Amino acid sequence: MSLKLQFFLIFSFFLIILSSFVVSGITINKIKYEIKNYSYVLSDALSSALILGSENVEDIIKNIPFGIIITDQNDSIKFFKNFKNYKNLNKIKEKLRKKNQYAEIIYEGFKIGRVYYDEPRSIFYLSILPYVLMIIAIITLIIIIIALRNAQKYEEEKFYSTFAKGLAHQMGNPLSSLIANFELLKRGEYRFHEIENDLNKLSSILKRFSKIGSSINLKPIYLKATILSAYNNLKGKFQNELKLTINGDCLIYGDPELLEWVFENFLKNSYEANSKNIMIEISSEKKLYIVDIIDDGNGMAPSIKDKLFSRNITTKEKGWGIGLILSKRIIEMHKGKVKLIESKKGFTKFRIILVKNSL
Repeated sequence: MSLKLQFFLIFSFFLIILSSFVVSGITINKIKYEIKNYSYVLSDALSSALILGSENVEDIIKNIPFGIIITDQNDSIKFFKNFKNYKNLNKIKEKLRKKNQYAEIIYEGFKIGRVYYDEPRSIFYLSILPYVLMIIAIITLIIIIIALRNAQKYEEEKFYSTFAKGLAHQMGNPLSSLIANFELLKRGEYRFHEIENDLNKLSSILKRFSKIGSSINLKPIYLKATILSAYNNLKGKFQNELKLTINGDCLIYGDPELLEWVFENFLKNSYEANSKNIMIEISSEKKLYIVDIIDDGNGMAPSIKDKLFSRNITTKEKGWGIGLILSKRIIEMHKGKVKLIESKKGFTKFRIILVKNSL
């Protein structure tokens, strides 16, 4: 998992936790303010009730949902509600007095008592809610990071499994040819030129595959020359049945051998899709180079379009279909991107995006 993604997840969870503290704080202050105001209203109602008798006081306080203590002019407790531990009422009253959680009961200008009020339980739950959310967020974040890392590990294992299969498949043809030529050599038929070609092919394949997953040697290259080199490597396969047109050019930092391999894959795919013409357009856009690869082949079935770069896709009876997976990997090694723009019968368009480098 990339550092950017980890930073984004941590920052997102931090915002969630911070917002929960802010919202709960605002809500708690609002509840406290409303209870304070309620206590003043209650003290006004109790001013007459205390003179008239206890029944009137009981009627007023019976529906109050939070704890209250009512005292007389000497601050002695006369009534209370919603306190289970009534033996410690004086301690509770003193605690509320220190927190200034009371209102004076005034009757005709004289103080006749106080009404002390406790905070409702909802304030306690609201105050601990951000901490509960924080714990949940941290646990969730850890689980997500572990899951993403496991997923990344699985993808890497899947890629290298595909990589090994692809290497075996790529080496199959020159090895078979080499074995056949050695058999002919035993019979006295000397085909050293063909043996040399097979060895060169094996060397090129091993060299290319050895660069995947390791640091690459970047140097200034012209992309058009790289594409033409890839086309010339496959001329024998195409037998002049695939016409290449290149519009534009650009100078980039890249590994010529790996980029040549990328364009070989696209050229072979176009040829095997019965394309007769393939056009590559190279354009510049701000800090990017855009490389569009367009052919007139059979196109791709809708069922495989979304899976092109994530799994082995091939329409051939033989072959592992790893060309696009490796091409994507190579382009990403060059800090670029590759995607399918459109594919239908007679028109398929891929786009490669490369970042401009300071040359």
